[in-house]
Amino acid sequence: MYNKILFVDDDSNILDAYRRQLKRQFHVDTAQGAEEGLKAVANNGPYAVVVSDLRMPGMDGNQFLSRVKDMAPESVRMMLTGFADLKTAMDAINRGHIFRLLTKPCAKEVLAEALSEGIDQYSKNASTAESASNEAQPRERKKVLIVDDDRVILRVITNGLKSHNEL
Repeated sequence: MYNKILFVDDDSNILDAYRRQLKRQFHVDTAQGAEEGLKAVANNGPYAVVVSDLRMPGMDGNQFLSRVKDMAPESVRMMLTGFADLKTAMDAINRGHIFRLLTKPCAKEVLAEALSEGIDQYSKNASTAESASNEAQPRERKKVLIVDDDRVILRVITNGLKSHNEL
């Protein structure tokens, strides 16, 4: 499974810094602003982790991550902001369904650890979604060939097997 990470921020200098800091550990894509981020999710996904700034013009990080959840529910969403207060945290959790709320400035080690944990969670999410998809598909019926010279025995065995759902 290829684990890409998308950083979304309205400041290109911050996006360049993330790319430089993390390029040896992760495959990092960046998008300047929420609209560009939504295009990246639609055209370049799936992303294991999507990290968004909170305050961006047009669409804030909570709105953006909520849209990402609808587009790519298995992707793990994180908020990285310099404006973390209780209301921000509650909105991020309740509207964006985020996995982590990190504050700027964020030490490289802290960010890398959160991203690694996000990738692990993404693997779990993808496995769960795949299992649910497989269970939703109808099972193919098994075929059994019964050979006997006694028609009564054939009828008894056939009727007995019809009552088993697996067959």
